[in-house]
Amino acid sequence: MVIVDDMLYVKLPINARLNGKPWMKATGESSDPSIRQLAASIKALRQSASMSQYETLTESASLFRTVAVERLHGVEVTHYSMMIDITKDRGAAISDAMRKSMKKLGISKIPVDLWVDEQGRTLRMAERFRVKGETMSVEVTMTRINRPVTIKAPAASQVSTTDRAKTA
Repeated sequence: MVIVDDMLYVKLPINARLNGKPWMKATGESSDPSIRQLAASIKALRQSASMSQYETLTESASLFRTVAVERLHGVEVTHYSMMIDITKDRGAAISDAMRKSMKKLGISKIPVDLWVDEQGRTLRMAERFRVKGETMSVEVTMTRINRPVTIKAPAASQVSTTDRAKTA
């Protein structure tokens, strides 16, 4: 996923591409409920792209514990493990829409591991849980902190603005 100028682009797997285009613009008008949900939650997605969200989530954590002091890309970090109770979090890290979606999927708790450096920056985050019998996992590692980055929208020729329902 790429967010540019409040527009969300989703890169599709090969078997889901429309008109051979690898990217789809996520809009609230999509016939695909997952794409509509993504488009509706762009503000929450922006927040979740920030590693600082985990500071807020720790306030809703149970079973918070220190696992070990480790090295990550040559930096000393403290590895923490916690269980986030999404029913308790009322901060901006989990939007009401995300909370409702997770509840429908039967998710009330999310195990999270964090690796935090001496400056209090989260350098790695990992989540792994089951949804309807499927294992879901997310791992984000931060490197090259404070270096310039340029993020661009995919080329228009690579973006589908229609979805299956409109092309069928």
